[in-house]
Amino acid sequence: YNSHFTADSGWYVHVNGRWGIPHVFGGGDVIVISPWFRWSDIKGGIPVALNTEAEPGRYTEFGADFAYYLPVSERVVLGADITLADRNYRDPGIASGSSDRHDTVVAPGVTVIYRHVLWYQSDLRLQYRHRDNQSNDSTRDFQDDVVTANIDTRF
Repeated sequence: YNSHFTADSGWYVHVNGRWGIPHVFGGGDVIVISPWFRWSDIKGGIPVALNTEAEPGRYTEFGADFAYYLPVSERVVLGADITLADRNYRDPGIASGSSDRHDTVVAPGVTVIYRHVLWYQSDLRLQYRHRDNQSNDSTRDFQDDVVTANIDTRF
C-alpha cells in the first residue's frame, strides 16, 4: 500500500490455508476448509474499493470459509458455503469509527459451477453471497448482497 492510494503507506500480511476432504457423503463431493489470518498496519481508513481483502486500517483478523460442493452432472457442480470472520481494530483510521472497533462478519452463499465452458479446464463460476457485518460501532453495521461471475482456468 502506498500514499498514491486513498490511505497512507503501510504493511499488510495475509496467510491462508486450504484443505479439501473428498467423498464425504458420496462419490465426487468435497468439503473445503480455508482458514486465514490478516494483519494490517495501513494508516488511513477510506477503502479504495468495497469488499477488497486489503483495506486501510490497523487491524488483526481471523476468519475461515467452509464450503461443500456436489457434482449434479458431468458439467454442473453446486455448492453451499459460509464465511466467518472476526476483525479487531487497533486504530480504524480516518472516518472509521472508534479506536476499539470490533467487527464480525457472517456470509452464507451458494455457487453454481459450469465446467469446461470455453475449453477443457475452463469453468464458469456464478456465486451469490449475503454478507452481514456486525460492529460495536453502529455506523459500521451493514448487510450486503454480492453476485459474482468468474472464469476459472487451470493450466
